[in-house]
Amino acid sequence: MKIIFLYVLLVAPLLGQQFSLFEGDGDAGVDLSFELEQSGGNLDFIISNNSIINAVVTKVAFEDNSDILTSISLPPHWSVNNSLNISGSNNIGFSTTLGIVADPPPVISGIHSGEDLTLSLAHVYLGDFVPAINDGSIRVAMHVQSIGYDAISSSYVNTKVKPEISTSMLGAVGLAATIFRRNRKI
Repeated sequence: MKIIFLYVLLVAPLLGQQFSLFEGDGDAGVDLSFELEQSGGNLDFIISNNSIINAVVTKVAFEDNSDILTSISLPPHWSVNNSLNISGSNNIGFSTTLGIVADPPPVISGIHSGEDLTLSLAHVYLGDFVPAINDGSIRVAMHVQSIGYDAISSSYVNTKVKPEISTSMLGAVGLAATIFRRNRKI
């Protein structure tokens, strides 16, 4: 029962997270998402570029109004740039507090369609991060280049959309049924 409660509190709220275009016009076929995994005292923020067209994420910026993001561990070919300006970010009132950029040339070093990038956020816990993402006190913006045949660029920010109750409930019911079934076999 504890597992179900934890799922409903922590995972279900993230079902409504999406990235929306806020600058440019390269929306068709671009599909960006993230997953979270707790790894000891660090939170792994896993960015996935599931785009069905060519698209390369070259900049990632966090706006942290809750002051829980302090440092980040990066994979090779990425650098910290906390003064990072995502194109069009002034239009949405976005201010970078923690930013990373792909090393030059960015369209070679960035996150290509079909690739993931794991960022390790030091001393950050799922129980603190998820509510901050859900209430908007932490936002994530990305700059994407080389989109489609015309190689245009656009910028995206995570937006919370209200998840369908049936989707959240279906996930919780499915998890409950699995646990109930396992407990009956023991």
